[in-house]
Amino acid sequence: MIPPTKSYHVRNRVNPRIVCRDGVSLSVQFGEDACCEPQIDQDRPWQDYDSVEVGYICDENNKFILPPDHWESYRDDDKVMIWKYVPVTFVEAFIDEHDG
Repeated sequence: MIPPTKSYHVRNRVNPRIVCRDGVSLSVQFGEDACCEPQIDQDRPWQDYDSVEVGYICDENNKFILPPDHWESYRDDDKVMIWKYVPVTFVEAFIDEHDG
C-alpha cells in the first residue's frame, strides 16, 4: 500500500502520482523542499528540472517495486522507497518503459 503523504513537503504542494499506462505509478517531487536541482518553486513542469525526487514506485497491484539498478546511487538511505536527485532523463526513460 502507498503510505500517507510525508510532512516534509509542507511548504510546497505534494504532486499527484504519475500513473503509467501499464499501471505502474510513482511519486515525482520537485521544488524548494524536495531533493531536486534546481531547488526552486514549482511553477514549472518537472521535466524542466535537472533532477527530481522519486518515491513509492508501485506496480499495477499497488505493490512496491524497485527502479532500475542504475538508480541505486540515488537511493535515500534513511527512506527505503525514496531516490534523491534522480536525473530527469532516467525518470523519463522509466516512464517510457512503462508505456508512458
